[in-house]
Amino acid sequence: MLRLLRALTLALGAIVCFCTTVAMAPVARAETVYARDLSKIVRIAQRFGPAKQFKSKQGWPLIRGRIEGVAYVALFYGCERDGRCTDFDLAARWNAKADPRPTGRDLPRVNEWNRGETFSSGVAYIEPNGAVTLRMSINLEFGADRRTVEAVFEKWRLALRRFPHFFFK
Repeated sequence: MLRLLRALTLALGAIVCFCTTVAMAPVARAETVYARDLSKIVRIAQRFGPAKQFKSKQGWPLIRGRIEGVAYVALFYGCERDGRCTDFDLAARWNAKADPRPTGRDLPRVNEWNRGETFSSGVAYIEPNGAVTLRMSINLEFGADRRTVEAVFEKWRLALRRFPHFFFK
């Protein structure tokens, strides 16, 4: 009986030691991405298709890319002179002249998209020149986990796949 008690005590001690060691092991921190981290955002965008960093005419950072065959741009906002930004918008535009199918270019169709989709699928609107724009805003002022930013690009990819079929049918 004494042997059994010693064996149980040793086993319990080993379990407590193991659990304490596991609980105290360092947890891998997720990589945080901020809007100012252009190179990180470009690398994330490149997982979904070609993407390159540029500067706007005003000198603000932007990314031009292509997902699902659709050209898009990431426009950065809330930028300081040193290039640190707080937000960016993903935007894709279908030109009225390049895609002359007028059957979908009406306000009720745009409203149907905006009503039926969540904000994370982008907001659609018609430009004064007749072009149709799909836009999604992302605030990274305080950062987000890299996987969260990847999820945003995945939702953008799905929106770029679905919107033309929805709007131009």
